[in-house]
Amino acid sequence: AQSQDGQTKSCSFTVTVTPPSSGWTFCAAENQFCAFSGTKQVRYGANNTFFVQTLSGGTQCTNAVFGDPIFGTAKHCDVNTPPPTLTITCPANISVSSPNGSPVVVTYTVTTSGGNPPVNLTVTPPSGSSFSVGTTTVQANAQSQDGQTKSCSFTVTVTGPTPAPTLTI
Repeated sequence: AQSQDGQTKSCSFTVTVTPPSSGWTFCAAENQFCAFSGTKQVRYGANNTFFVQTLSGGTQCTNAVFGDPIFGTAKHCDVNTPPPTLTITCPANISVSSPNGSPVVVTYTVTTSGGNPPVNLTVTPPSGSSFSVGTTTVQANAQSQDGQTKSCSFTVTVTGPTPAPTLTI
């Protein structure tokens, strides 16, 4: 810009677009329609400055609906999309026999679903381990990236040979 006396000044700025934080999904730019079904939390704003409302069936993404959380800045709407609930599934209790009483290798599968990936699954002792005669509890723990945790357990029972009956006379 130039003043009447001939002085010139200029300025510049940088716009940085960052993805919404975890759980929030971009829905619409300012003055557009944010379409969704059901009832959801919707946030409106920019640069980590938002107004949040709980709305149903979609909404206009405007200052008229939300108010202006950050004057003079282009805004947008995000909807809160919680991650699916983490689940973990253990097998039923397992029974195997050891004909000679030595340890037996046992394999099994523990599965997970839901949560934000990656899901960290630990199973102790792991599938493919050797189990001695007796009963051992297997513990499985899962944690998804969004912090959900679930656990389950089951037993592995190994039976040894049945001793021959003793005959006493």
